[in-house]
Amino acid sequence: MSLPNVENLFVETVNASYIEEDVGPALEPYEQGRPGLIRIVPDFTPPEAYMNVAKKVVSNIGNFKSGQITFLRAHYNSIPLALAVQSRIGDLGGITYMILFHGDRVEDALLRGTDEEGIKQYRDKYLSALKLSDHWTVVSGLEKFEFSREAKEKSHLFHKVTTPYWKLIAKLARKGQLKSYDMINNPTEVAADNIGMDFSEYQRRIFRAMSVDSRRLLKEETEFATSLLGKPMLLGQAIVGNEGVFELEIGDTKLTFEVAGRPVLRECGRAGVNVKVNDGSKDVLTNIPAGEVYVAPIESSVNGRISTNIPIRTNSGTLSRFTCEVRDGVVVKYDTDRNDIFEKDFPKVAERTVGEIGRGGFNKELGFLREIGKPTGDAGVDEKVYPLHIALGENTGWGGTNSASIHKDFSIPQKINRKNVPLSIRRL
Repeated sequence: MSLPNVENLFVETVNASYIEEDVGPALEPYEQGRPGLIRIVPDFTPPEAYMNVAKKVVSNIGNFKSGQITFLRAHYNSIPLALAVQSRIGDLGGITYMILFHGDRVEDALLRGTDEEGIKQYRDKYLSALKLSDHWTVVSGLEKFEFSREAKEKSHLFHKVTTPYWKLIAKLARKGQLKSYDMINNPTEVAADNIGMDFSEYQRRIFRAMSVDSRRLLKEETEFATSLLGKPMLLGQAIVGNEGVFELEIGDTKLTFEVAGRPVLRECGRAGVNVKVNDGSKDVLTNIPAGEVYVAPIESSVNGRISTNIPIRTNSGTLSRFTCEVRDGVVVKYDTDRNDIFEKDFPKVAERTVGEIGRGGFNKELGFLREIGKPTGDAGVDEKVYPLHIALGENTGWGGTNSASIHKDFSIPQKINRKNVPLSIRRL
């Protein structure tokens, strides 16, 4: 079979162990203002623990037929797991290209080293790779990294030119070209340090959470969603929100919202199980570790208050606390420890619109994090742990209508003033 020409997408090819030892050589093109993608060539066998979890992860995220093309986007600190996933896909007959992209260090170097036109070139290469994909898999891990002042000042350029990303994903899904878009959250030492746990133990626990039985998880998520919506559904069918106003409350957070006609999605770690979103296309989004039920609410219907002290990393810094008033779906008043960061990263109505309401806590293997009661700092993990998360910004990829340059999840704690507070969700 003829393979797509991907050579023009890559600035440089480097081996995996070289990046692990020193990410500097891989960043050199960005420092020189020549943005592009970097192909990673495997040159060592991943440890057995990574291979074992990769077998389970790959069995969940897609049916990799012979000749199908997977682009693996790997953060430099997640390369061993990405290589294991690549190896497993190869065993099943898939064709895999691995690229280094978008880690904090890469984004910082890009923003410092080039102008808006250079960032557009970078974006175009990335979107070209996405168009060639049958499957697109991101393997990322939390980094301990502080953006430079210059990068923070230019972060709006990055969002300005990368906005088409989610629109392209939705378009490819509608055409049936993109079979799965998978986000795998690799356990890192930074996340383990944040909760005071030995890394080897943290890694073992997260790998267990990655390997849960997706059928059991889907069953429990389906039971929750259908009990809330009040109609029985068969496993695997699409669940669509009913007419009516819903109210949720936990601590100082209290919102009313509507979900009529919107897909209520179950995140069990398997692509395609949610069947259809608003435009009739398959939902291709998958997150591992899995364990949430979420919906893009009717944007203008959301009213109330959001309050959390769980830190959230944005592109310009970290918000350690966040309280806001939402009116007709939009944040109209806010109080944070760094209002300047919020104003920079959420500058317009689209960025300040509630784009997602999610219920976590379904993955029992993540229960140890609930017991510890501290955030890992990795939003992809924390949103599966806390009972509630609410996102501002983009939601067109899962049935919403709000197109924005950012999507950030704010997790809401269950323990308030040292007491566990239950989450209440009910239909008014």
